[in-house]
Amino acid sequence: MNLRTGKNHAKTASLALAVALGVLGFSQAGIAGDISSQDKQDIQDTIVRYKAAIGMNPKNAKNHVALGNAYLLDGNNEAAIASFREAGKLAPDSTDSYIGLSRGLIRMGDEKGALKALEDGAVRNPNDADLHFKIGNLFMRGKNFDKAIAEYRTALKLKPKHSEAHRELGAALGTKGDLKAQVDEEKKCLEINGDDANALYYLATAQIGLNNVPEALPLLEKCVKLDPKNADAFRLLAAMKAASGDYKQAITYAQKAVDIMPENKQYQQTLAKIKSKAGQIK
Repeated sequence: MNLRTGKNHAKTASLALAVALGVLGFSQAGIAGDISSQDKQDIQDTIVRYKAAIGMNPKNAKNHVALGNAYLLDGNNEAAIASFREAGKLAPDSTDSYIGLSRGLIRMGDEKGALKALEDGAVRNPNDADLHFKIGNLFMRGKNFDKAIAEYRTALKLKPKHSEAHRELGAALGTKGDLKAQVDEEKKCLEINGDDANALYYLATAQIGLNNVPEALPLLEKCVKLDPKNADAFRLLAAMKAASGDYKQAITYAQKAVDIMPENKQYQQTLAKIKSKAGQIK
């Protein structure tokens, strides 16, 4: 799972993926990101701008939050945490400071502190669906699936059209082995946002786990169009194509997974296995 805050999309690898690869005769794995030099300069300019704004009006909590977010982008987690704490003192009922503080603490490896920050925010803002959603994400990250499910359901009571909560609830249910319930939740997510690549991926893995392999193929094909960096999806597509005897396409998909993450041994093994099978057929 990925704790889904900002761009931090380390995918929630549900039980369904392992099941899906097992069904297709293979077995499991990730993603990356980069910041251009221009982006780095823009971040520095933003930091300077908000520091100046705070110098003129130190009591404006929103400026402290904005500065904290800029520090996070810059990788200066300690400064970000300090900015979010200051924002929380100035505006204790604002959710942004709790969410930002949680992100900073996660990056520092303090998941317990991150959870407390979000829970403190939820005490002050019990009807904020996003806070409950993010608390659920942290429970998922800690493999506390029952608590994660409870938080996602709370988020959905408060905001029934919260597509990401449907998606992650589905992933949590799938991780506990309830693939039919996962399918239902992923479909609800996609009814709200049909271009959610992660929901398409999760739905596909669940469908394969339920032996509905033909239904999974178009889901994965759409997924990789929307998210061409999803190496797991390419690997799964490769396994599906190999299982159907289309080794040429299988090799293409497996190679794409390796191209995305060249150091990943599982992707390399999948490619080698498919090439070996293709050679045997010839």
